[in-house]
Amino acid sequence: MGKKHSLKEVIEIVESHGYKMNTDVYLGNKVPISLICKKHGVFKMRLNSIVSGQGCQKCGREKVNNSRKLSLEYVRSQFERKGYILLANEYINSTTKMPFICNKHRDKGVQYIIQNSIHNGQGCYYCGRERISNKLKTDFSLVVNEFTSNGYKLLSCKKEYMDNKTKNLLYKCPNGHVNTTSYGNFKQGFRCPNCARENNSGELNHNWKGGITKLERALRPELNGWVQDRYAKEAHPPVNISSGIDFYCIHTEQDALEYVKSLPIELLEDSPEIDFLTCKYPKVLEYIRRN
Repeated sequence: MGKKHSLKEVIEIVESHGYKMNTDVYLGNKVPISLICKKHGVFKMRLNSIVSGQGCQKCGREKVNNSRKLSLEYVRSQFERKGYILLANEYINSTTKMPFICNKHRDKGVQYIIQNSIHNGQGCYYCGRERISNKLKTDFSLVVNEFTSNGYKLLSCKKEYMDNKTKNLLYKCPNGHVNTTSYGNFKQGFRCPNCARENNSGELNHNWKGGITKLERALRPELNGWVQDRYAKEAHPPVNISSGIDFYCIHTEQDALEYVKSLPIELLEDSPEIDFLTCKYPKVLEYIRRN
């Protein structure tokens, strides 16, 4: 077992390595001592580690990083090999963003990137977009043939075709509708939206139930207003139709019957518009059935 140092000796050893004691107690070599680094503050370490040349861990990491740090000239050469102009006058580390200009996209101005990304093959954002776009691009003659073979006329020229995802291709369908789409959507079967609406309306729709009857067409503009205006005004108490509150009509059966009698006989047939009258007033239902 080695000789135990006195507190005075420990202080001299610690200070000779550039540190200061943060305590007045020394309990032996097996107990870490609280020390103060001038640059990074308080840390703990055993005396024999100090004697063997160890010290502040943060200072140690900085030394390692500095030994591995790339020179500004080397980093600048990495940018130049990719066709970029490095604008930074100082290289800090591989994770600090650095300003640069792409020679191909000078009009886009200054961009920023870290050295690690340059080392891994990344670079100008706009150059990357172009590479992806070119991968997604189909020969324009094949694009034209796809539209033509389906009876469509492509109105856009080759310069306007960017890639398969951009919805800027102008076309005319066999029925004369003009719209825009992307080649990818057209290839997947998406066609003219106008024709789609026309082919799914009226009798062509799977929910078609016969359309509007003559009676519905005659009653719609008058009966709905008559119901809301007169019911709201004469209900007990008066109500606001838009409020959704339930209310009842105080009209007599004779009022409702006279209204229905004012309609042409040939228009009287089953219709949802007069269900409320036939349910509430038996004589109205009897009149409609009789005629």
